[in-house]
Amino acid sequence: MNLKTLLASLLLISVQIANSQNQSYADVELEIKRGQLDVARATLDKVLAANDKDFMAHLFLGIVLQEEGHPDESIAQFYKARDLRPNNPASYVNIGKTLASQGRFGAAANQFSIALRLDPNNAAAHSNFGVLLYDQQRWHESIVHLRRAVSLAPADGMSWFVLFKAYLATRDFESARVVSRQIEHLTPASSETFRTLGALQGQAGDFAGAALNLQRALLMNPNSNEIAYNLSLAWLRQGDLEDARSGLEKLKTVHDDGEVEDLLAEIYEKQGHPLDAVRSLQRAVALDPQNEEYCFHYVLELLIHKNYDAAILIAKAAIQTFPGSLRLHLALVGGLYQARRNQEGHDAILATS
Repeated sequence: MNLKTLLASLLLISVQIANSQNQSYADVELEIKRGQLDVARATLDKVLAANDKDFMAHLFLGIVLQEEGHPDESIAQFYKARDLRPNNPASYVNIGKTLASQGRFGAAANQFSIALRLDPNNAAAHSNFGVLLYDQQRWHESIVHLRRAVSLAPADGMSWFVLFKAYLATRDFESARVVSRQIEHLTPASSETFRTLGALQGQAGDFAGAALNLQRALLMNPNSNEIAYNLSLAWLRQGDLEDARSGLEKLKTVHDDGEVEDLLAEIYEKQGHPLDAVRSLQRAVALDPQNEEYCFHYVLELLIHKNYDAAILIAKAAIQTFPGSLRLHLALVGGLYQARRNQEGHDAILATS
């Protein structure tokens, strides 16, 4: 099971109060986890036809309806379960989950709070409350609940994953790396797991952590151009220019495109090789002439190294393709003035305004 499968799995931790000896509900839970919702629903309908006061049947039917995309019918079942056992936190957790799925975050938070008053050690309530707070960007509060959730339910992959993202959001990269290792223990090692973790770390700015996970991903999937590129990008952002350059030059031999050449140009410039940078940008534009960013980088590189006439020619050609690009117009104006072609620069300003 890879990370995406883990996160998509219906763990049903909010209803693990069922009597483990009741084989009917064990079968229902298994059917829901397998996505056999119609089978589970048929079983539950039979149970409720015989006994409409069956707490667990209402609870599980609510989950089935929620999975089928019927939140109003789902919440009605959870309310019935709550009325049957008002001191059982599972009903409030599931009501909260349904309300959150409808965007009613304040009402959902209230339901999770009630569940925790009834049972301060309810892992599902802590987990769902933590996820809700994370989605509201209340990351520090989210971390409190998610840490409690994983301490109570160490195999809860979703809570670990959201906790990982919450630590990244607060830039607590060291704690995020600790959680990353825990997630690895919960899922069989796969390239997808390491790629996902590394990509999130890179987006958050933890380039060292990203590089470690992306290296592991690439070892398991050496033919992935995407992982190879992102690994070189992580190396570049953490200042490891040589590894970044080596990785991209290797990638270039099997997959050369504008994105690879554009990043290579940035590395060459940082390493003090402007001619190589210009060649890479020339190649990037040739590979993807409809990419305005590559054109701008090409012009800018020429201007930085005072090759004004070439920059002016490239800028004029690019403006024909991207007439609405303000930065290309400004680069052209700058190049004209730097080349002391002041009247042309003045005319270019008028043409832009």
